[in-house]
Amino acid sequence: MPKCPASMAGYIAVLTGLGVSLSTAAQVRFGVITLCVAALAILVIKRVRRLAHRRGPACCTG
Repeated sequence: MPKCPASMAGYIAVLTGLGVSLSTAAQVRFGVITLCVAALAILVIKRVRRLAHRRGPACCTG
């Protein structure tokens, strides 16, 4: 992920042939980062739930 909006604008222009403003590129960059963090959080939550389900309830171990 590029660190500056100018790089993001350049990547968008090269890949799509469309020019975008720096503010739009910054918003796209923020959106992509947000989606990546959300996807990672969902995967972590699923993994934790799977591990908790595999162990069973703590009150029934014996």
